[in-house]
Amino acid sequence: MNQQIREFLRKSRILVVIDGCPRCAKYKEFIERKNLNVPINKRVRVINATNYNSLNISDYKILELLDSYMEGNFPFLFFDGLLLNGANSKEEAEAFIDGLFNDDLIIKRDNPYLFQKECKYIPKGLFHKKTLVCYN
Repeated sequence: MNQQIREFLRKSRILVVIDGCPRCAKYKEFIERKNLNVPINKRVRVINATNYNSLNISDYKILELLDSYMEGNFPFLFFDGLLLNGANSKEEAEAFIDGLFNDDLIIKRDNPYLFQKECKYIPKGLFHKKTLVCYN
């Protein structure tokens, strides 16, 4: 069962938020903007875990699978096997997420407003946590 959960998370794009959390609202707004620029099958699903976190009522069956990862730290993002929970700054989190979405954008690199460096991820660890490396 544990292996099935790991395999599911390696393919999932899920943002877990709760009501009343200012960081959650910022992440949700940023992810919603990013979701507009990627195909439907590549979008991040936003799940509200307020009832599960405070009342232990599961509105989404997936929250029971993610319970061991929650630990009261919100928001957190599962993105193709990566777990992003917290950042040093808003800019750092947005830059990292921009890099994750880079290959999935509908409008590609010819756009002058996009980051113009070639970036690749080097997988590491249990969830194949990836390190971003950019080239000129």
